[in-house]
Amino acid sequence: MRISKVIISAIALFSLALSCSCNNNTAGESAKTEPTSVTEAPLTQDIVASGEFTVTVHDTIPFYGNPPEEKLLVVSFFQDYPFILNADQSIISELKTGEAYVFTFEDCRLLSVPTAYLSDGNVSQNILSWPQIEVTGVREPKENELGMESLCNLTYEIDEKQ
Repeated sequence: MRISKVIISAIALFSLALSCSCNNNTAGESAKTEPTSVTEAPLTQDIVASGEFTVTVHDTIPFYGNPPEEKLLVVSFFQDYPFILNADQSIISELKTGEAYVFTFEDCRLLSVPTAYLSDGNVSQNILSWPQIEVTGVREPKENELGMESLCNLTYEIDEKQ
């Protein structure tokens, strides 16, 4: 008898729970939500970048998959981590390890650059290790372009040829 009361109570509680609506709508209100017209900003942009920057040359490494005489540069900004930089082979042959140089590049088309790298016409130095960036000019830095005052002027324009 006691088991049947427990079973009947459980069934009543279960059916009561099923009949309850978790919907807080009052009578006559619909649960439909109005669509919002949010225009999402793109996560990436195609850009054309140019700039100049001061880095120290640490080493040259083989450009695997290319002829053995082709090299890449291992460089770093002042007190920063090293990264690989692609440069014209005639420029690489002129550089000395351990020296700082101002490198320039112009009109490099970069596809799908994260918008987090772009701000107010400037582009993050993170793009410098991208293979599409090829240094086309080099010079020795002026005194005010060394150390904490290292030059890093990287600009971009949105590429309209999408």
